[in-house]
Amino acid sequence: MSSREKVIAVVDDHPLIAKALGELLAIRGYKTRDFLQFTAFREWLEKQEPVDLCIVDYNLPDIAGDDIVPSIKECRDVPVAIWSGRDDEGLFQAVLEQGAIGFISKGVSITALPPAIDLMLAGEIFVSSCRKSSVYADGKAQLRKPVPPVQKVMGTPSLTPREQEVMELLLQGLSNKEIATRLSLNPVTIKLHNRSIFRKLKVRNRTEATVRYLELTGGLTLSRAC
Repeated sequence: MSSREKVIAVVDDHPLIAKALGELLAIRGYKTRDFLQFTAFREWLEKQEPVDLCIVDYNLPDIAGDDIVPSIKECRDVPVAIWSGRDDEGLFQAVLEQGAIGFISKGVSITALPPAIDLMLAGEIFVSSCRKSSVYADGKAQLRKPVPPVQKVMGTPSLTPREQEVMELLLQGLSNKEIATRLSLNPVTIKLHNRSIFRKLKVRNRTEATVRYLELTGGLTLSRAC
């Protein structure tokens, strides 16, 4: 009998981050469900839909960060990993004590997430920060085994300084109009820059550009203060 496809719920109010992670995990054979609000995610969770891991942004507009894990556990006993732009030991210790199975810093490379998710799906407790990544045994602060190293993908395309500025704003989820305002340019000019970026990255749209750029640079440059 074939095993059910693993389902991972991703909750982040930044749509490009959720889609980028979703597409990266799809390549690995996982099915993802994306939610922009905790409320919508909680309603879905209450329907008892199959889910093997929940990855939830600590900084959501409709729930306080320290209420996320208790709220999920109150609804269903499912594995939860928190990811956040904050990268301090106090935070990850707090979410682990609440029952989270992992903590992922948004300062680490997005390419490191699939191996980390593999570990958490296997029942390991995973903590990743900009300074170190560790797998803990039984929730104790005792290193059990090393995390697979992150491999940076070489061959980053040569973007012009202006294209680089546009790309960074695309990563933040800004619309063409918002980017144009930020850079004091015409929206039509932004569209032309987008076309050039997509051509160099060999992609068709914003989401694909986000995934490809992060794969090539080996870094998640989308950290936000919590």
